[in-house]
Amino acid sequence: MLRRILLAFAGAMALMGGAFAAEPLPPPPPLPPPFSWDGFYIGVTTGYALATQNFNDLNSFNALPQTGVGGSQQFKSSGFIGGGTLGYNWQAGSFVYGLETDFSGLTNRNDTSLSIPGACFQGNFQFSPAKCGYGWQYSNRVSWLWTVRPRIGLAVDRALIYFTGGFALAGVQNGFWSIGSCGPGGCTGAEPFFAVSNSSARIGFAVGGGVEYALTPNWTIKGEALYVDLQSSNAAFSPILVGQAHFPVILLDGSPFNIRWDNSLVVVRAGLNYKFNWAPVPIVAKY
Repeated sequence: MLRRILLAFAGAMALMGGAFAAEPLPPPPPLPPPFSWDGFYIGVTTGYALATQNFNDLNSFNALPQTGVGGSQQFKSSGFIGGGTLGYNWQAGSFVYGLETDFSGLTNRNDTSLSIPGACFQGNFQFSPAKCGYGWQYSNRVSWLWTVRPRIGLAVDRALIYFTGGFALAGVQNGFWSIGSCGPGGCTGAEPFFAVSNSSARIGFAVGGGVEYALTPNWTIKGEALYVDLQSSNAAFSPILVGQAHFPVILLDGSPFNIRWDNSLVVVRAGLNYKFNWAPVPIVAKY
């Protein structure tokens, strides 16, 4: 009797073991897909800009005694920069290639005055003392910046370290003029005796780099630094107003007085981008 009970118990356990063995284990949860930098993105940027304007007198105007101006002068201005960004990235393994364009407004402005008490230019344009004050005003502006730059970087999952460089175009204004007016009859104080200015869109280049990080599959943040060289621009003094007549400002050989400005920017900014994860349309074969 006991033997039959043991055999029945062993048979039941074998049947139960077979049932448990036949039941499949639940699959492990799927791993999240790796982050991809591929695709279009748009964004906004904001930060700090340092503008440098180098004033260069191409005619050694400072050689005239007692002027205290001319030669080479350097002026700097700090300002806010902010704007928008549009770009596209391609990813191949850990390498990311892209093309980015951005447009920004700037508030950089510098106005500097230098005075020369008791000095004046007479009608023959020779420097000589006179009973009047005289001086110079320098004015520099950078109002907007547009760049188009390729980017190349190394991606480590959600972090991207990149370098960039390309085309730059900026709205720049440079001016240099006298404070007060001097002619054969002395100083009138009505019109600048000398004046020269240049306002244009300056072509140059931008180089730099940054770090970008993906907060979510769509939102990324970045920090970026750029150096922007806006090349050189030349301008000649405008005609002198003496009384009601204008006379050209020329050297003894008949050539005009010329000024050259060299403008550059250092930009440090942060950005927030939205990346479009447009999935490709599946191709369905028909039979």
